Amino acid sequence: MLNLPNGFEMQLLHEALSRARMRRPQAGRTTTSTEATRSARTVAMRGRSRSARDLGVL
Repeated sequence: MLNLPNGFEMQLLHEALSRARMRRPQAGRTTTSTEATRSARTVAMRGRSRSARDLGVL
């Protein structure tokens, strides 16, 4: 017979599964252990230039 988990066990299971699905931190400099190694400005500027290049503007 299956043992149905109670609410607390379901919450723990859900949390474990969501943590397993989380993306790894951005790969970057090995000296820093922070999650965001690239600034938001750098990411935005590269994204804009890439989309402009894809559209044929640059």
